[in-house]
Amino acid sequence: MLFEDICRQYFPRWRTAHLWEVREEPRGQWVDAQGGTRYTTEAGWCDRAHRVIWTSRRDNVTLIHEICHAVRDDYHGKRFQTRLRQAAQQAEKLGDTALAAALCKEGEAYASGWALQPTATDMYERITDVVRDVPALSFEALVDYLAQDRGFTPPELMQRYRRLRPVYDQAKREWSED
Repeated sequence: MLFEDICRQYFPRWRTAHLWEVREEPRGQWVDAQGGTRYTTEAGWCDRAHRVIWTSRRDNVTLIHEICHAVRDDYHGKRFQTRLRQAAQQAEKLGDTALAAALCKEGEAYASGWALQPTATDMYERITDVVRDVPALSFEALVDYLAQDRGFTPPELMQRYRRLRPVYDQAKREWSED
């Protein structure tokens, strides 16, 4: 019901909305290096290929955010930000000032670059920091930690940042030389 209401109020021209499904559960899970089950941590995820919106929080901000991905694109770039701002303006027109403010705040975070996924350089520097702080951490445990921290599954993280292993190995060598 919430999804349909949001579509009707904020995305009335979205013709394929009826083809989409909303699942209220974590998008992915995996078994970590210690044998425990871990889940992705993002509040929502838009799977455009399968027309599924995953959400761990069924609230207006999360659903509007993910629908903006569905109707615009997968990234938090200008097209996404423009659509999010339009939804904020509509919330203001409908008298929901709290929602309008939350959407504006989120849009500003993406526009400033604060809320974007880390660059490869950021991620690789993070590996060096983690190895320095916890030198006994295995590569698998490091990948589990970084995936959980950034809302990915380990395979997604490995695919997105392909140099994880070489950077980890280099950081381990440097740590052992010190």
